Amino acid sequence: MLSMDVKVYVSRSGVYADIEVRLSATGAQTPPIPAAFLLLIDSSKSMGEHGKLAQAAEIAKRLIASMGPSDVVAVYTFDERVKAVLPLTPAPEALERAKRLDKVKPSTYIFLYQALSKAIDDLAAGSGSLFRRGPSLSGYVKRIVLITDGEPWSHYTEEHWYESLGRTAASYGISITAIGVGYDYNEKILYKLASASGGTWYHAANISDVPQILMQELGRSRALEARRPVVRIETNAEVVEARKLGRTIASLGPAREVALEDISAGEVASVVFRLRPKERLAAEVVVSTEEGEVRKQVEETAVLVQDKTAMLAFQLAGELINAAEGGRVSWRCSRPRRRRRGSRRSIGRRPRGSSRRCGAAARRS
Repeated sequence: MLSMDVKVYVSRSGVYADIEVRLSATGAQTPPIPAAFLLLIDSSKSMGEHGKLAQAAEIAKRLIASMGPSDVVAVYTFDERVKAVLPLTPAPEALERAKRLDKVKPSTYIFLYQALSKAIDDLAAGSGSLFRRGPSLSGYVKRIVLITDGEPWSHYTEEHWYESLGRTAASYGISITAIGVGYDYNEKILYKLASASGGTWYHAANISDVPQILMQELGRSRALEARRPVVRIETNAEVVEARKLGRTIASLGPAREVALEDISAGEVASVVFRLRPKERLAAEVVVSTEEGEVRKQVEETAVLVQDKTAMLAFQLAGELINAAEGGRVSWRCSRPRRRRRGSRRSIGRRPRGSSRRCGAAARRS
């Protein structure tokens, strides 16, 4: 029995049938899962301006102080070198050593690709350096939190390289939260990196917006209900396209199996399959998590002609994907925030001078 609520919506239009599988976290009380966070902080020259690097160090201390006794944390900085200021350490011990962060100084280039590669390798092999003979990190929520304000070194700016790094992280059960500060970082690289890992890209207009993002991400890890659920469709019909709609949005081609990101309490994620049935529609949807699996049958007789829910979800995902490729999409926050202090989670290019509140919008660059 899954703690999530699984609903299936079916729409039929012409030769196509759209099947939406919607997963909702029920908010059931479950024991919190320990977290392993690795903060990866840009320490290049630009971060030294306006005290951003010093503020980032204080933000790291605040995160460490907020973590539980079973959590582990590391803080790395990167410029032309990657430095493990605090290696993977239980949070209470890391708090005692947090003064090391005061000694971090800015340097020159941003070797982002190399820093991410090391962070992924170290977090994936965390048990070897952290506990030695103690427990592994296999049961932990593993997350890399990247904070940067600039472009990677010019020889490492291929977007697909970072997308590949994101997929590598996901294969180890690591998601990446990528936070871009200001207006001079490469938003497409951060988006592809985060979304490929099952994580999230955030835009922070100012470094002072970052603590709220980190507390939100820590809260999400504590309220986790489903770890990387997989949605599969079994059918003789042709799968034309599958689209993912949730914290990340993607078109996955004719995929019959889709791995989703972690789902925390109060969150919803959907997969929409567009099929071209040969004759009558017949399919079975399978949702698998660590808890087990749920199977739901879909038959032609169950299709309500007037129900356009699945078709509209498929169209919405397409519109958001198109907007992400050439513009900006942001989601409306559950609570309004003052324009001058909020941060915005976006996909695509963020326009200069735009408002800093969360809102639903798509705009071409």
